[in-house]
Amino acid sequence: MLSYDAQTEIAEPFIPGSSLKGVLRSTVERIVRTFNEKEACIGVGNKKTDRVLCGGCDVCYVFGSQEAGSSIKVQDAHLSKGMSNKGPLEERPHCATKYNKNESTNLYEVVLDSKNKKKPAIAPRFEEIVASNTSFDIKINLDNADEKDVGMIILALNEFNHKRCHLG
Repeated sequence: MLSYDAQTEIAEPFIPGSSLKGVLRSTVERIVRTFNEKEACIGVGNKKTDRVLCGGCDVCYVFGSQEAGSSIKVQDAHLSKGMSNKGPLEERPHCATKYNKNESTNLYEVVLDSKNKKKPAIAPRFEEIVASNTSFDIKINLDNADEKDVGMIILALNEFNHKRCHLG
């Protein structure tokens, strides 16, 4: 996401803490499930109507559940101090399917290619992305954590270094 500073008139990218916390939680759950499936957090109750976390496992203790709050607090990650704001954002083209709104049904329909009516029509669109060499400062607080809790977080953060988990 972008954060706009009105004083400097500069928009800088940042990573919302809630997004980072969600990726860390899913990564920790995957790691715990790999080592011991019985220790992993599983949903209890009716999976179609109420997705409830177990509340009793180590992952729920650190990241929270409906039974108790979390002991981890992840702050928004802003650009590292050494990063200049020139060049952290790039525009990359992506192919997007064209849609038209059908006024009678109020639904969107795929526009077909003019030459080949079996294929959808596409158009390039541009999205801003953060360049791969951009670095962010991350601050994580753990309350009442033991060595196992800290180890789970370090393992999850290490997954970023090895490109086995991603944001976005």
